[in-house]
Amino acid sequence: MSTVIGHRGTLYPYLDVAGLDRHITELRERITHTDPTLRTLITAYWTDIDRLLDHRFRLTQGPDAAALCA
Repeated sequence: MSTVIGHRGTLYPYLDVAGLDRHITELRERITHTDPTLRTLITAYWTDIDRLLDHRFRLTQGPDAAALCA
């Protein structure tokens, strides 16, 4: 099992791409249910989604993707 550490220290453990997708979906749902005046929190959610997507890209692109993301 691997873990992505979010912007504010939130841990997102995952076994595979499906696990990352679940975390991304949960964060999107949180964004839609968060009061729009809480911009800092919404920004933190988006930052975590970006980190999760970076890890997803690395998993789906194979060993050469790590060099592209460095």
